[in-house]
Amino acid sequence: MALDFENIFEAVSKKDPAPFNEEYDFRTLVDKILTSNKITNQTELDTALIRAGEIWDALLKSAEGDELDQLADLISDYEHQKFMGKNK
Repeated sequence: MALDFENIFEAVSKKDPAPFNEEYDFRTLVDKILTSNKITNQTELDTALIRAGEIWDALLKSAEGDELDQLADLISDYEHQKFMGKNK
């Protein structure tokens, strides 16, 4: 992996901090979804779908495999509630 910066001072002084914040915000939202054990809106659904795609090939019984399993259940529950008006 190539680094974009020679040292930490270049990274901190970069005018556009968005790349740092976007990754942090994404991971924070994924953690919130998993901790609350529910998806409550479209943004959370989109985030869960993106994360599920990232770990799609995770091994069964691994940490990422367990995360994928939980995300799949939460996505399914949300879609049933929103699009079919049913509770699981």
